[in-house]
Amino acid sequence: MIMTPIAVGNMWKLMYSPTLGIINYFLSFLGIRGLEWVADPKWALFSLIIVDAWQWTPFLSLVFLAGLISLPREPFEAALVDGASSLKTLRFIIIPLLKPIFIVGLLFRLIDSLRTFDIIYSLTGGGPVRSTETFNIFIYLRAFRDLQIGYSSALTLILLFLIITVCTLIVRWSRIEILE
Repeated sequence: MIMTPIAVGNMWKLMYSPTLGIINYFLSFLGIRGLEWVADPKWALFSLIIVDAWQWTPFLSLVFLAGLISLPREPFEAALVDGASSLKTLRFIIIPLLKPIFIVGLLFRLIDSLRTFDIIYSLTGGGPVRSTETFNIFIYLRAFRDLQIGYSSALTLILLFLIITVCTLIVRWSRIEILE
């Protein structure tokens, strides 16, 4: 989680290597032929999803752990006195009390996923065959490869407004649900 994204991208690029990668090495023990993880358009996006999940799962785990620790004890004591099962305690107490934490985690991951650039660029560069080209990679390529600075600046503002709009909608939706 605290590693720089370029270092994470380079580490996973080595692990995904078809000849030197440790992932294909272990797959060979199972009798599975090695894959071209980031060079095959069918597997490239899946490979990036694995890297993203590996990098950000600890952060979300810490956020949820902090939320669990901060829950008040009174509802749990009342549920215990009433004889509620563990499943009912989870469904009717823990999940509703953690809803704001879920919304915050969702917003963090949404914003981060919409702005992700460095891991994708270091692993695939947006390829193969544009299969992992996100909006940020597209903007970067228009700005620095095609030298369309004005166009890419306009696209960046569109991305900013898209992120603001989606986050605002999520916050408004969560307020309605929280008040009910």
